[in-house]
Amino acid sequence: MEDFSEILKNELPSLTRFENSKISIQEITDIRKKEIKIEEISIIVPSLRLDNIISDLAKTSRSKAAQIINQERVFVNGQNETKLSKQLKLNDVITIRGKGRFIIKEFTGTTRSGRTVIKIEKYV
Repeated sequence: MEDFSEILKNELPSLTRFENSKISIQEITDIRKKEIKIEEISIIVPSLRLDNIISDLAKTSRSKAAQIINQERVFVNGQNETKLSKQLKLNDVITIRGKGRFIIKEFTGTTRSGRTVIKIEKYV
């Protein structure tokens, strides 16, 4: 029996969608995995409320952050979150549609005025 990849290579050009395409066979081991790049950022927030953190991550005002949350564009640990006052904690994964994915990595301290400094990893 002929190798399946050879059959595909011979039959795909006969389909109209692939007739002008160049088709080649590659070993799965030759295909590279997508490299995940992470950028570390620090933000300073008055509290660990979702709307405070979203406003800093999306670089917008708290009222615009509230709109983003109410439009159901924010996910915390894979779950859609619409509660503005939700308290976030260490290792929470925050996804903002159109802005990116972030992980709360560390609470590095507080400022003199009592604000919290948070170290966050952003997927680039």
